[in-house]
Amino acid sequence: MDNQVRTDILGLYRRNPLLRDTAEEIAHRIARSPAHVQQALDEMETAGLVAKRWVSGAALYSFTGAPESTPDAESGSDTIPDAIRAKTTPILKARLTTPSTFDGVSTGRSSVEALCRVVHMPAPAAGEFLVAVSEAITNAHRYGRRGDGRDWIRIDVLVNELEIEVVVQDRGSGFPALLVGSGPDDVQSTGGRGFMLMRSLTDRMEVKRSRTGTSVTLVKSMQPPKTE
Repeated sequence: MDNQVRTDILGLYRRNPLLRDTAEEIAHRIARSPAHVQQALDEMETAGLVAKRWVSGAALYSFTGAPESTPDAESGSDTIPDAIRAKTTPILKARLTTPSTFDGVSTGRSSVEALCRVVHMPAPAAGEFLVAVSEAITNAHRYGRRGDGRDWIRIDVLVNELEIEVVVQDRGSGFPALLVGSGPDDVQSTGGRGFMLMRSLTDRMEVKRSRTGTSVTLVKSMQPPKTE
């Protein structure tokens, strides 16, 4: 139910990008339980997908796609990465930042899944892409932590008519095993298998490292496969 409620809320914001309303009114608009909508909005606010403003004692929620501030000054500017910013005519653009915890990993996965539903990504492609995204988020949690209590995972999503692009960023120095044993005959390295899995399930993949962390870019076509 929670995933579907998030999908309905994101669909509402996609149709009404400037909407700012209470949880009760949003629940009325999408014909969902106010309690379920409030829970979903709380989770989406934590992930950075919606912003809450208090006006005359009422909490109003609006779609943001980006948190109000960076989770860590070390992470650099709060601008969308170059790979995302270079795209034109986006259908949907969102940024969510979640703690690098098991719950945070789950929130990241389910949020990307909800966004894929909102933009009506073809089911077979969405299924493959979500496996790759899940692998990237899991690796960010596994290898991207510095252990100082400020670890986070940032997920940027951009969708246009042709493709969906997801950039998963963390504060780590890279995946020690990810690029090792990535040949087709290596079945011993978990990291190598994860690397090959992400490559095989996406149309493009790129890994970047910097002093502030590591990012993995995954791209998948939004077009249904051509039939002979």
